[in-house]
Amino acid sequence: GAVAVGASAALALVPTGTWALFQDTSAVSSGSLTARSVTAPASMSCTTSGGSAVLSFPNIAANQSNYYVIELAGTATGAAASTTVINPSTTNPTSFSVSSGLLGGLLNLTTVYVRVYTAATGSPDFTWRTSAYREWQLTVGLVTGNVSCNQSIA
Repeated sequence: GAVAVGASAALALVPTGTWALFQDTSAVSSGSLTARSVTAPASMSCTTSGGSAVLSFPNIAANQSNYYVIELAGTATGAAASTTVINPSTTNPTSFSVSSGLLGGLLNLTTVYVRVYTAATGSPDFTWRTSAYREWQLTVGLVTGNVSCNQSIA
């Protein structure tokens, strides 16, 4: 889903003593404003190739100036064990591979979850990251280390 930016609050304040209430407005006097869209990928597919899982998702024009945040986790809703960022690109669809070399501390698990979010920035705070994401459950062979697709979660 799209990220809506804004906040509102209603407080009943009555000035007493030294309190003062202000209303402040502002206007843009130079430059320009442009709209920005940050939406999660509409879908994600997974194929197994050479011991790795290759995940692909549509990279619509509105998202081509955004970053994709890839999280690997040990459970479907658990905290991310690692995070990778895909820089803005016009490649459509966008694809990335998950191999045993990327799993780090998750290598001892037989199931790994991959979540893909969209964000306006690629820095660690991931400004305006979507709350919605796409997720796949992957299977890891303990003996071979091969990573394969299991099922789409979200």
